[in-house]
Amino acid sequence: MSDPHDSPSSASTGEAHRRSRGGALAVASGIFLSRIAGLVRQKFLAHFFGAGDFADVFQAALKVPNFLQTLLGDGVMSGSLIPVYARLRAEGRHAEADEVASATAQWMALLNTLIVGVSILLAPFVIPLLLPGFAPEKQALTVQLAQMLFPGIGALALSAWCLGVLNSHGRFFLSYVAPVIWNLSIIAALIYFGTDWFGQALPPDELVVKTTWGVVVGSFLQLLVQVPSVLNTMKWKWGLASSSQHLKQVARSFLPIVSGRGVVQLSAYADNLVASLLPSGALATLAYAQTLYMLPISLFGMSISASELPAMSSALGSREQIAEQLRERLRISSARVAYFILPTCGAFLIFGADILSALFGGGRFDAQAILASQWALIGYSLALYPTTQSRLIVSAFYALKDARTPFRASATRVISASLIGAALALYLKSESNGALHASVLGLTLATGMTSWVEWLWLRKKLRSEIPNLAGPSEWIVKPLLVVMIALASAYALKIQLKELHQLIRIATTLFVFGMIYLAGTHFARVPTAREVLRRLRLIRD
Repeated sequence: MSDPHDSPSSASTGEAHRRSRGGALAVASGIFLSRIAGLVRQKFLAHFFGAGDFADVFQAALKVPNFLQTLLGDGVMSGSLIPVYARLRAEGRHAEADEVASATAQWMALLNTLIVGVSILLAPFVIPLLLPGFAPEKQALTVQLAQMLFPGIGALALSAWCLGVLNSHGRFFLSYVAPVIWNLSIIAALIYFGTDWFGQALPPDELVVKTTWGVVVGSFLQLLVQVPSVLNTMKWKWGLASSSQHLKQVARSFLPIVSGRGVVQLSAYADNLVASLLPSGALATLAYAQTLYMLPISLFGMSISASELPAMSSALGSREQIAEQLRERLRISSARVAYFILPTCGAFLIFGADILSALFGGGRFDAQAILASQWALIGYSLALYPTTQSRLIVSAFYALKDARTPFRASATRVISASLIGAALALYLKSESNGALHASVLGLTLATGMTSWVEWLWLRKKLRSEIPNLAGPSEWIVKPLLVVMIALASAYALKIQLKELHQLIRIATTLFVFGMIYLAGTHFARVPTAREVLRRLRLIRD
């Protein structure tokens, strides 16, 4: 009997796709719970800090040490460890796989410790350079909070190693739901120290410090909750295994991916620098809009690409056979991502203000903050489709052991976005007499424009490795037409429900919009619609 990997049958391919869908559902479920917790966290932050100075300081303090998580976080582990670890396991070489995973964790721990220590020492000198528009007292408070956060962010970077191991074993849910604990820790700190339920409520300058401690505690809890499950799936081996060829393969992929992530982080610092020169509240406004922007990227783009990467990396056979398997996986997963992203983009563009107001309105989050967040969300919405599709293509490159092409694409995008965003933001600030909403729109519009360029370039490059890739017209046309019909119907309904409470009105509007889209795409015979209805048990096979 021939090896099934040498000539994959349609049955085995179908089974692989079913496992992938199950993995994507597990990732999406974990991310959904995490993002809901994140929305609640942002609701409390908006209530207590609004879009003013203390909100800016807190968001800036989170982003300054976040480079450690960016450099060593989920994307790096996915691109460097998972392809090697999953391939070794697929070949039955479990002892070697465990050795590589253990050594990677130990090298990461050493690197984390070094970076955290140096960063704490350098923070008072670097942060004023990164945030020149902040007043001295805002800079000083940002330095204090960032120094507190560095050890916690280091723990989050290590939790990415747990994610890499668990994903390779097909255990997707835990790592993606673990951030719920991180969010709950922050929420608990805000409630305990920000209200008079448990004593006297603290003023904002003291509350922001206590909230930062909540971030640190949550970071370590997010790591610790995954460790037992990881140790149950692999056999830990002490030693750095520096002579291992497989560890060297991880390192070879690690360096270009870290370089790419480093460029992304430099872009984030550039955005922070520009935002510090904009009206007060710009950093906070961008953070509120990013909360919504990242929700569909995480739920649909990340969940599907994360479940696809181990499967792509496990593909065996000749070069042509591997290319054929990747081509088919990309065709199905790209259509699935587009099915969910297109209506989300439409909803953000048409109902963005209503969603932001319903989620964050109240307390210190006033009408100006809602308006600015809405305009920021417009620019981000334009980036949704290309960003999520690019994640799938990057997974294919990682599976092909090519981390350099995604690095070049990422570097080009982030540098271009930084330069264009700075120019647009400062120009619109000048033309609008310092209006916050116009200023932040410039930064997010640059994100949208450069994301499209990156996606198109990555597709072109992948075609040289995998010819005859399916084109987006195969999965865009029908859903897009239904989206326009559903948006028009939902908007008309919103006008008729103007007398209802805002939360009830927007919830009803979005529900009707979603139902029209689901029914319309089902009748248009869009395959993903049938899959969704089957999972909801509304139809049978």
